[in-house]
Parts: sequence; structure tokens; C-alpha cells
Amino acid sequence: MNEEHNPARASTATTAPWDGIRVSLLRAFSSRDIDSRLSVARGGRIAGGYGRSVQMRLELVPLAVSDVERSIAFYRDRVGFTLDHDVSPGNGMRVVQLTPPGSACSIAFGTGMGGGAPVSNIHLVVDDVDAARAVLADRGVEISPVQDVGGGVRYAFFADPDGNSWALQEIAVGAAPPE
Repeated sequence: MNEEHNPARASTATTAPWDGIRVSLLRAFSSRDIDSRLSVARGGRIAGGYGRSVQMRLELVPLAVSDVERSIAFYRDRVGFTLDHDVSPGNGMRVVQLTPPGSACSIAFGTGMGGGAPVSNIHLVVDDVDAARAVLADRGVEISPVQDVGGGVRYAFFADPDGNSWALQEIAVGAAPPE
């Protein structure tokens, strides 16, 4: 492993802005209950209507970035994600993985992984969009005012330096599922 990119740096992450704020609903349920509870909560049915499903968990969202160090600083120091991995397996490749506190899904970027266009509108679900927005703004993240779209749903939007865009989403307890 390249010592310059030591994963032990993950221990230097600053306090997460999401402390006390739920980022992922999935941690609230055991994996066996996710399909049934979320389906019932949304008034929906299992995809395909065949009475069975295949459990799938979103694990990783790859992002296109032009400057790895700048992106690490943005996501770790400003947004508050935890640096999980920073490895250089060889051949000019570097892989960096960070995870929002409380989330089961991570982001990854690096060098030698191929290019790509910025990703649009990745959602982070929070309990209090005003509080989450304030934390990010205090850390220097340029973030939109909170927008109430009705039905108990509120958003604030921001983007990283490469144009990968994010939404903080608050869904009020008891809000009706979309029709």
C-alpha cells in the first residue's frame, strides 16, 4: 500500500454534522424486515407482483471528480462524511471511499477509474433539514435555502466542487406516500 494514502487517516475525521440526525432509514430495520416494512409503509407491493423479492442494498455511488484531495477535504471536512478507505492498489489507480454517518451507502472516487459526468440529485434523508443545512452552511458549504414542496417534504440543495449535486430531504413523520 502506498503510505502517502494511508487509510489510517480516517481516524482524523472531524465530528460529523449529522450527529443526532438520521441519514438512513435502513439502519432502523433488520435486513429481513426491510422489504415488508417499507412496502407496507408506502402502501405498495413487491416489484413485479409475484409475491417474492430479491433483497438488494445500495452500497456505493461512484462520483466523477477532478481533484481527489479537494474532494476528500470537501466530503470529510465540510460535509462530515467518514473516510473509510484511501488506497492505491497500483497502476496509477487510487480509490477513496467515504460514508455519511449512519448511512449504509458510501461514495467513491479516485484516479485511474475512468471518467464520467457529475451525478445529479443524490438524496440524504435527514430528520431536520433546517439543522442539517445550518451545520453544512457553518462549515462553508454553499447550500440553498430550505424549500417546502408540500406533503411534509422539505429540501435543501448543494453541490461539490465538481458539480455532483445533493439534496438534503426531510420527510415529516406521518407524511402520506406519493400517489
